[in-house]
Amino acid sequence: MEKDIVMEKSLYRAPTAAELYALERRAREERARIIAAGFAAAAAALKSVFERAFTALGAKVVRHA
Repeated sequence: MEKDIVMEKSLYRAPTAAELYALERRAREERARIIAAGFAAAAAALKSVFERAFTALGAKVVRHA
């Protein structure tokens, strides 16, 4: 019975503080990357909407010489 307990403990190795810090840092970087990509996509979509709106308005304007 004692031998089984020792083997179970030896199979699990808790992560070190450095490993936990590295995982958290990686998670923060990934989260920031995803948020930045979302902002870039939103900006591109907004730019496209403005370009279409101004193009449509420009086509309606009659310019007299």
